[in-house]
Amino acid sequence: MHRMRAQTALLERPKEIFIQFILQLVDRHILSTRYYMVDKLLYDW
Repeated sequence: MHRMRAQTALLERPKEIFIQFILQLVDRHILSTRYYMVDKLLYDW
């Protein structure tokens, strides 16, 4: 029941969900690169 409602919601607004997904990916990428930069700085320092 609940899964069906989620699926219909997915079908109703795929663009919004796609944008949210992309934003999450970008956020994670930025976070990981930021942590990488901090690690690099700390190690180089």
